[in-house]
Amino acid sequence: MIIFGTYWPGHESAFQSWSAGARVFVVVAVLGAIAIIVGLARKLISSGGSDSSERREAIRLGISVSDAERDLPQFGRGNQSCKLMRGSCRKYSVPRYGEGVRTPWSLLQRTKREGAQLPNDYLLQGEVSDNLRQLLTKLAAEFSEEYYEFEGTTTDVSVYWEEYGGVAGVQRVYDVLQRLAGL
Repeated sequence: MIIFGTYWPGHESAFQSWSAGARVFVVVAVLGAIAIIVGLARKLISSGGSDSSERREAIRLGISVSDAERDLPQFGRGNQSCKLMRGSCRKYSVPRYGEGVRTPWSLLQRTKREGAQLPNDYLLQGEVSDNLRQLLTKLAAEFSEEYYEFEGTTTDVSVYWEEYGGVAGVQRVYDVLQRLAGL
């Protein structure tokens, strides 16, 4: 074989002494390994890269998308303890609108021990209107799976999440952001 004879000087006799079946097996194994590596690379790129279906849908809807590094909750057995670990997630944001007072707030996944007072161990921080409190309580009950944390600033509302679920997942997040933006 040219590959083994030309680029591996001194090994010609060892490779050439193999049976034809062994040489074919080695070539097929190497090509198979390359195909697996290329497939995994494509999967990684499409699952979290800027070309993902979630990212494209968010941009189409006018959502500002960015990568965020923040303290992510890691729950212990039975959700009795919560350890915060620095990690990466996605941040989707839309501008706030409406006439109401815009105070900063956060809806974070924590435990009762860390002060969570809403369903599914969500902790609400900041002063909020009664209408916003009702909506955030409803969201805490609805978003029990995976990682979701919400935040409002004086200018926008955001969700921090793992960016999954395809177009339907993005549409769900978009609907929530639109409801929050008006309060």
